[in-house]
Amino acid sequence: MSAPKIFITGINFRLPGISSLIKLNSIEAPVTAKSTLYDLEYQNQLQTLHLDLDEQSKYFPSQKDVKVMREDVIAATICAQELLDSAKIETKERANIPLYMSNGTCLDQYLNNINNISAAYFDNSINSELATKHKRVERVLPPLFVLNALTNSACSFVSQYSGIKGDSTVYGNTSHATIDALAEGISNLKNMSSSIAVVGAANGAGLFFALTFNNFSHKSNHTWRMSNAAIMILLETEESLRGSSRTPLAEIALIKTGKNVPRLVTSQSKNIFENYYSKSSMACFSGGLRQVDFETEKTALQNKYKTIFSLYPHIGCAGTVSPIINIALSCNFLKHGHRSVDCLNRDPFGRESLITLQEVL
Repeated sequence: MSAPKIFITGINFRLPGISSLIKLNSIEAPVTAKSTLYDLEYQNQLQTLHLDLDEQSKYFPSQKDVKVMREDVIAATICAQELLDSAKIETKERANIPLYMSNGTCLDQYLNNINNISAAYFDNSINSELATKHKRVERVLPPLFVLNALTNSACSFVSQYSGIKGDSTVYGNTSHATIDALAEGISNLKNMSSSIAVVGAANGAGLFFALTFNNFSHKSNHTWRMSNAAIMILLETEESLRGSSRTPLAEIALIKTGKNVPRLVTSQSKNIFENYYSKSSMACFSGGLRQVDFETEKTALQNKYKTIFSLYPHIGCAGTVSPIINIALSCNFLKHGHRSVDCLNRDPFGRESLITLQEVL
């Protein structure tokens, strides 16, 4: 028996300044940065783009939970609910759906709690006895505040609010982790363990994001531009589609990852994406960490494809969300005359991947 075909039947996301799938391919100007930090020693500029989340939405988490949820986690929770509701998947069916997620760097919103701890501990207006200081610290922290730093918090809250109760796996904090999550979701469907799977990513951007990958920045004068973001997609087999009214957006024809992983202490090779050959005339690519990475990827792909596209100039680095953004972009391009589109990604460690989507005939 041949492996079943895998289709993408739903996409939901939250990106800075981009509110719908239609606007993904028509955005013209960079999104305005909402916070900026400066490294005076190296004259670096760090711009972080935040999400505009509607607190009045029926999918917005409870205020009790919001206290211990990062911005990207809240967004992922909203996306998952909207995705499944728009697909008209009933609650009882969700109980068996597997969930595979990647989670970006998680410590940036932890800073507020650290600042509160420091202010309470060193407050000169209170008794200096250690027991008194500890009580003061306890009062300024919300219950379970450590959830802000957990790598699996997005997956946990998505499951809680969406009702997805099947097997779940959480992957690490670079864009390649999302490729692993997607590969596991596809494998699950091809092995016929499930007929539907949800794959998603949540990316927290900010100072800790930059510090995590600081070794790859080479301390040159440049601007870091990065985004908080979340995205969820619905994968289904052909058999699952027969019993529903959902229309597939694309078929996943190929997923391939590179075998060569550069040493972390050396400069990354500029001969990128050289081992991938495709019949597609168009590619969507992530763009890497910095502007120089984007230019390098752009140059490499211009020699391979007739048309290339990236959201990097508009939202910067979206970390773990980037590979599925490429998928969302490609689904749009398939509606406008392209028979197949390649999605290319390269993480800070030099791990490369190719996903080919093709139109549904």
